[in-house]
Formats: sequence, C-alpha cells, structure tokens
Amino acid sequence: MSEEQLQQELARHNNRFLQQQQMPTTIDEEELEDEDAEELEPETAEEEGAGSHDADAPASSQTATGNKKSKSELMQNNFDKWKDPQTGYWHATCKWCNNNYSLGTSGGYRSAARHLKSKHPVEYAKLGGGTGKQTQISRFANSQPFGNFAYNDAQNLTGMANLICEENLPYLLSESLALRDYAQGSLNPQFRNYSRKTVKKEIIRLYNAEKERLQNFFANFDGRVTICSDIWEDDFHHLYYLGLTAHYIDEDWNMHKRVLAFREFNDRHTAEHIYILIERILIEYNLIDKVFAIGFDNATNNTAAIPRLRELCGANSLMGRFFHQRCACHVINLCVQDGLKALGDSMEVIKGGVRRIWGNGQLRLKWQSYLTERGVRYVAFPKDLSIRWNSTYKLLKVVLRYKEHFPAFLKEHDNYIINAAEIDTCEKICNVLIYFFNATETFSHVYKPTANQFIPQAVNLADAFKEFQNAVFVHYFCDYMKEKFLKYYAHIPHIYGIAFILDPRYRLANLESCFNFYYLAFFGEFPMYEDNPIDPKTEYNEVSTLFYALFNEFRSQYGNAPPPPPRTSSSKGKSIFKSAFDNLMKKTKTTHVTEQSALNEITLYLTYEVDFEENDDFDVLDWWKSKERTFPILARMAKQVLSMPVSTVAVEQEFSSAGNVLTASRSRLSAESLETLICYHDWLKAARRTQELSITPSQDFMDDSTTDGGSTYAGDSD
Repeated sequence: MSEEQLQQELARHNNRFLQQQQMPTTIDEEELEDEDAEELEPETAEEEGAGSHDADAPASSQTATGNKKSKSELMQNNFDKWKDPQTGYWHATCKWCNNNYSLGTSGGYRSAARHLKSKHPVEYAKLGGGTGKQTQISRFANSQPFGNFAYNDAQNLTGMANLICEENLPYLLSESLALRDYAQGSLNPQFRNYSRKTVKKEIIRLYNAEKERLQNFFANFDGRVTICSDIWEDDFHHLYYLGLTAHYIDEDWNMHKRVLAFREFNDRHTAEHIYILIERILIEYNLIDKVFAIGFDNATNNTAAIPRLRELCGANSLMGRFFHQRCACHVINLCVQDGLKALGDSMEVIKGGVRRIWGNGQLRLKWQSYLTERGVRYVAFPKDLSIRWNSTYKLLKVVLRYKEHFPAFLKEHDNYIINAAEIDTCEKICNVLIYFFNATETFSHVYKPTANQFIPQAVNLADAFKEFQNAVFVHYFCDYMKEKFLKYYAHIPHIYGIAFILDPRYRLANLESCFNFYYLAFFGEFPMYEDNPIDPKTEYNEVSTLFYALFNEFRSQYGNAPPPPPRTSSSKGKSIFKSAFDNLMKKTKTTHVTEQSALNEITLYLTYEVDFEENDDFDVLDWWKSKERTFPILARMAKQVLSMPVSTVAVEQEFSSAGNVLTASRSRLSAESLETLICYHDWLKAARRTQELSITPSQDFMDDSTTDGGSTYAGDSD
C-alpha cells in the first residue's frame, strides 16, 4: 500500500470513529421509519425523477446548477458504484460502513443520499446537507451540527460546572486525570482539565446569572406563587438552614418549582426571626406582593409567624383566608408513627425472623437457594428503620411476598416459629398502610396539581378507617392514627374544597357526596368532634359560598358582570367514587350548555360537559389551558389555587440533596457555597423538568429525618 493510500485509509478510519462518537447526539426523524426495508428496495425511475427535489438530497443539489456536481461528489467520495450484469440494477457500496444499496436501473442516488445523511452526517454536511429536520437531543440550545462543530473551551467549562452541580459531584472531578484520558481518547482530543477553583467560580457565575433571570421573571410575573418552607440541621456542625421553594403555573399552564434559598439560620427559631428571613428572601425575588399561600410543617413557631407574613404579602383580602396550609405528608407521618407505636412489640416475631436471616450469612445463602429451588425470585428484605414508617411497610410487603415460604423456611432451618395469625396481622397492617403510602405519593408530585387531589385521598383514608375499625387487633392501630388525623382534618380545609371544584371532573356535583361520605365514615350518623357538631351540609355550603365569593374577588380585578348568588345543590349528584374507593374517578355525564345559553361563567362551567375515560390520566392543567378563553376568570382562579402543593416535600427534597452535598469529607463547605450548589442543582433539574425524579416519598420524605448523606466523594472545601 502506497503512502498516499495509507493516509486515505487513516483519514477514513478517523472519520468513522468521529461518526460513531457523535451519532447519538441527534436523531433524524425521517430515518426512524424503516431503514432496513429501504436498503432492500431498488429505486424506480419515478423516484429517480423526483430525486432532484427530494428533501434527502444535499442542499446544494436542490439548485439546477449544483445538482449534477453534488450528485457526482456524493457518489465518487462516499460510494463505490457498480452494475449487476444479470439484473441490470446499479448498486452502491458505502465506503464508510460497507452497506450495499440498490440504485435502480438508471443509477439514481436517493437511497445513497438518505443513508449518508443518517449514518454519516459529517460527510453529508460537507456536501451542503444537514438542513433536514432533526430532533436535538442535547440540552444546550447552542449545540452545533456535527459538520460545524468546533471545540469551545468556555462551553466545555460551563458543561463541566453543570455536570458537577447537577449530579452532586466533587469539584475535584474537574482535575481528574482519568476523566481527561477518557475525554481526550473517546470524545475530543482538545479536552482539557480545569482547577477546582475555576469550576467553583464558574458555578457561582452561572448561579448568579440564573438567579438574576429568576428575579426578573418574578418581577414581571402576572400571577401569584405558593411558597413552602422548612428548617434543616446538618449532621456535622449542627448548623441550621431554612429552605424556601416557590410553586407556580406559568402562562402556558406548566407547573414549576424553584428553590429560592437554602439560607443559614442559626438565630433562635422564633416567629420573629423566621418572618425576617423569609421577608428578606421574598424581597430578593420580587415576590412580596405575589404570594398566594404558604406551606409550613406544624411547628408552633412557624404558625406564629403567619399573621405577620400575611400582612407583609398583602393577603388581607379573601385570599388571605387560605394563606397558611399545613403539610399533609407531615400529618400522615404523625398518624402512622402513632399507629406503629400502638402496635408495640406485636410485629417483633416477624422482624425477628428477618433479622435472623440478615444476621447469619449461611442462613441467608440457604434462604436464597430455598427460593431458587422453588422457582421464586429472590428479593432482599429492606432494612427496618425506626425513624421511617415506610421502611416497616416495605419490609412487611416483602414478607407477604414470601408468606408461603418465609415461615416454612425458618421452621425447617432455624426452628423459628411464625404462625398464621402473625402473617394475617402483617397483611392487615399492610392493607391499612397502603392508603397512606398512596396518599403520600400523590401529594408529592411536582408537575401535577395536588390540591385538587386532597379530598379524593382524604375520602380514601376515611374509607380505610371505616373498613378496619372493627378488625381484630388492627383496630387499635387504626384508632391511634384516626385520632391524630382528626386533630388536623376534622374539618377539611376550604381551599381544598375549592380546588376540588376547579377540577372539571369533580366540580360541585360531587363535592357534597364526598363530604357526606367523609364525615359519616369518621363520625357516624351524628358527626361531632370535641363536643362540636359537624354538619356536612353546612361544610358544603361554606365551601360553595367561598367559591362564589372568591370568584367575585377575581372578577373585580379581571372581569365585569358578577355571578348570581350561590345555591345549595338540590341533589347529591353522581358520586365519582366507587363504594370501596378503589377507583377514584368515575365518568360524570352532564348536560352540555352552550356559552350563549349560559347565564354566567360559573353556570357554564358547572354544567359544561367534560369527556374523559374512567382510567384516563386526565391532565387538569391542559384542560384549563384549552378552556382559558371560555372561562377567563375561573382560569385565573384555577391557576393560583391549583399551583398550591399540599405538602412541603419539595423542601424536604432539598434537605436530602444537602445531605448528599454536605458529607463527612465535604463538611467544610461554607453556607454560601452550599446554598449556591443546592439552588443551582435544583434549577438545572428544573430546566430538564426532572425534579420529580429526585423525589422518592417511599424512601426519604415520610419522616422528619432527611439528613442522610449519599456521596462518598472526598476533598471539597472552600
């Protein structure tokens, strides 16, 4: 082989390598149909005739003057063309991947051009191609097509900073020689390392730029936000931090969450100090007069700060009645913890059997073999943590998975007896806890409204208490949980009733039946709590009246004619719930009323036909988006009310993230650096809309202890 041929072969090899590395970044949507079938189909004369106008042809071939030259370049530089003497068909073999294509009887090149565009975009771009429709996979808006790619050191530094912050990696990663070798050998030979100080400065720069963008956004935001706040203590220096998140729905009806601050808070946790710090953060983000509601846990000092915060945010109107909402997940946690305490040692036999298997390596191996021999898939028992009720639930679920094998194995191999009654008790407890588990997961959504789901989940919980109130042994467990639950929700907060009405699947037609079931399940025929009677009809009328009054308040700002006075529903309406509450939704048929015949906006909404299937994943926000012009005032109400989360899980998520950042080997991070990393980490997740993927209510947010560290990286400090 001559030196010139050797150089050509080397260049061809390098091009193949670059294409293999770059191919995953973009996807040509036109090539997703059936490329394999195209390789087998010869091109007809008709196709060839259309080839000069084909979208798959290089851009330069679309002109009369450049068509012939571009076709010649495409074939000569990228394909070996030959004719089959038996069939008379022309064929082309790709010089880069050796794929064979049939070109028909006259040697058209449409398939060849399509193949080059899809599989070898670098070579295709050289012909003036790359103008076809493409789906960009990269998250960076300024990503360039492969043919125009040039290494950009500033962009590389920004990408490194984003990677480190989003994945909670150490600054030292930027100095890694292994990373340099990998990037230079597999991605780009121009890649270089950066010092950790350089990366830290870049993260601070990016954080400040994004913070300024958020400040400008909220300054011009035509709406209100709900804020959630909580306090976290680190495990190393026992310093306290106040986390604050904002929740809102944008003009395109997308729900958002942003961490506004993760601020060091080592003053006494009095109502005054909490108020001062939150005020400072709200001023920073131009949100003083744009807060609809605030979510706290149930600490007394938090509650005491509410009146001043309400006054600060100008929430002295009717909307001020909804300003403070308790965290529903926190209430659920308190309920279940009380129930588990009431059980005492009754589950100790089950837990003891699990500990025997976990504590004996030989017995654990026998247990795995025991299951394998019987064709049963092995799943490890989760750890039972006293501070996490969900860990007990998950442990019992695995035990029940093996309820036919677990007692038999322990009796045979360890002479440990678990009787049928204990397994039955375990099953009943799981049947109760599943309601609380499902409610917690529902209340933990970031991108879906949760306020409209409070009443459906509350009705489910009421059904659970009713179902198990007379169950042997388990009723003690339920009684303790019921007592704690009613301490907070003997009266359903009115704002959740309004949110329920603003869900077009439910509306007023179903609210009364829900109230009737809820209070009947908890209190019987004559509802009374702490010697105070509770009338479901009165509760319903109060919510209905508030709904109309709130509409009037919005109408005074955005509308003209007031609606008629509220009327009590003359019928109970069709319940959207089945008797066992297994299925929350049931399609409700209503008479369609046209806009012309409707007396006002509320009448139209309450009688508007909504078509949805029973098991549909109905998108409430999408429905309101499509009906915003039909119901302009109600849409504004919905945008504010539905943006309110029913839990502070979003803040708890940041505590978990802080635990991953502030590890034993990174405990010297300053408070400012920690806030920068936590906030910018959340903003990067928000850009991808992957914040919800970080929330795992079944693992981290069903208890008050969320200080777990998860990172084992070393060497970061300020």
